[in-house]
Amino acid sequence: MENAAVRKRERLAWTVVWAAFALFIITLVSVPLAVRWYISTAQADRPARVEAIRGTILLKPAGSRQELSAPGRFEITPGDQIRTTADSQALVTLVDGSTVRLWGDTTIRLAHSSTTRYNANRTDIVLEQRSGRARVEVALVNTLARSFRITTPQSTIWLREGSYGIQVSDAETAVSVRLGSASVSGQEKTIELLRGERTLVRTNDVPIGQMPASVDFIVNGDFAQALNGWQAANRNLEDGIAGDISIVQQDGRHIARFLRRATTKHGETFIHQALDRDVTDLQSLRLNLP
Repeated sequence: MENAAVRKRERLAWTVVWAAFALFIITLVSVPLAVRWYISTAQADRPARVEAIRGTILLKPAGSRQELSAPGRFEITPGDQIRTTADSQALVTLVDGSTVRLWGDTTIRLAHSSTTRYNANRTDIVLEQRSGRARVEVALVNTLARSFRITTPQSTIWLREGSYGIQVSDAETAVSVRLGSASVSGQEKTIELLRGERTLVRTNDVPIGQMPASVDFIVNGDFAQALNGWQAANRNLEDGIAGDISIVQQDGRHIARFLRRATTKHGETFIHQALDRDVTDLQSLRLNLP
């Protein structure tokens, strides 16, 4: 009995020794791995710089309910929101060198902006564009990986290096690609946009598909709907006789015909359409007269 008890104590002792040795080996291996993982993945919040191009920029700091009038140059950190007034513009420079130009009546929030703390492994940027118009210039990647995402009330947009126009209203989000490529998602459907393409995402709807990036500013420019969208007028009538305007078909298309009868005096009969568009972000503006 005594020998059995001794052997039992020896087995227990060896079990404790081997368990301690195994724990030592696990600690010896896992601690450096954990440290390496932390160094590789630890992220730090990064600010963005804001510069007023003109007018007043309003700042709502994270956690605040009140907007403040911001200086001409300032920094924002994750959670801060800025808004341009109707006659103001601003330029936001992000941590990776990308820029976002804001036109009037535009609101964005810096939802997330970070890079890995100890190396150049990763950059993560998330902007919330709640209203208005922006030109996003995504810079070359300066880390091993980058996620650049913009959310709007209607969609989520992933951007890669390139140039993009984003316009947000209460009813829809419009995305156009000047350079690069973008993934646009709405209601769990995602489409890819390439250079020279655009799409629309309406509230509670999927992206409507890829369309040419060029936009026709003139409503009913082919007169297929008669003079809908146009205003007809006369001016400088020396004898008071107004001209007539009619839409007729000729060679398979609709044309506007102007005619003044029973007069040889000067007079001007015309149609016009007020476009009321800010074209400062356009590369070209083309007038087609087929």
